[in-house]
Amino acid sequence: MKSVAVNIFTCWGYKSMKKMRFLTAVLVVFMAAIPSMAAVQDDIRSDSALIGKWFGKQIGEAIAFNGASNPQLPGNVCKLLGAEVGVSGVVSVSQWDTDEFRKLPLSSFDNANKDVISLPKDIPLPSWVAHAKVGLPLGLDLGVKYGTFDMDKKTADSKSEFSNSVTGVEIRKRLIGGDGLSDAVIPDLALSVAYDMISGDVKRTEPYGAALLGGQTLTADTTWKSEWDVKTITARLVLSQKILIVTPFIGGGVTANSGDVETTVQTLGTVSTGGVVAESVKEKVKINNSNVHFLGGVEIALFPLVRLNVSGVTGGDHKAVSAGLRAQFR
Repeated sequence: MKSVAVNIFTCWGYKSMKKMRFLTAVLVVFMAAIPSMAAVQDDIRSDSALIGKWFGKQIGEAIAFNGASNPQLPGNVCKLLGAEVGVSGVVSVSQWDTDEFRKLPLSSFDNANKDVISLPKDIPLPSWVAHAKVGLPLGLDLGVKYGTFDMDKKTADSKSEFSNSVTGVEIRKRLIGGDGLSDAVIPDLALSVAYDMISGDVKRTEPYGAALLGGQTLTADTTWKSEWDVKTITARLVLSQKILIVTPFIGGGVTANSGDVETTVQTLGTVSTGGVVAESVKEKVKINNSNVHFLGGVEIALFPLVRLNVSGVTGGDHKAVSAGLRAQFR
């Protein structure tokens, strides 16, 4: 009897030890997964911050170029007591700095693999403004402009919303030209200084499903939102010559940009190991750059007072084309 009891106790103890070992192993694996999941969260948070800074810089510089590129007009400054009103639309294209993106030291996302994270080559941005100028003494005119643009785009699994507004003021000085019959032989040359304020935001929501560098797979809904408040100061020279009803013009200048862009990146989902990812990162970048640009275009007098103009601007990684109508009195 004693022997049976010992055997039962021994057997029970052996099984209990196996159970304890199994539970201990499960506990060890579970405990090991906690810092691993924390590390994944940290990596995603850090990567989102780096990508947010990169994106903020890209969109901020593109928005600044777009705002300063519209309108483009010949060098014939409004005469004293003269005035003009018009409307102009522009589409600018700014290249993404994909080389900088590929070099970001990301820990979770494989930004070096173009099949995992693909980027378009450029950022197309449309906008329009209404503008007006009035002639002042000393060969000066003073102009203002304002425009807003909203755009929404939906696909099967993503949504983008864009909103932007531009407010600007410009003063021009006639250096040569603009005196009666001399218009036919002497070109117009004007020096202008403009100040533009551009504000708006872009928001994009889309799913993300791909392998992480650590071996896990992330399945998540992502939301990106960038808000900008950018200012530009532009100094520009424009030379134009009226030939019958056609006025070609060329010019160039420099634009200094300032302001900031704040980007928020939200990631809500799970990784293949069973962990939950719930991250929201907000990063603000300062826009502080300048670019030299060149422009050219032509204006056609459709009627005695109404003119159609078409122009193009290029500067560094940015280009723009614009078209507009204006009515000039004196």
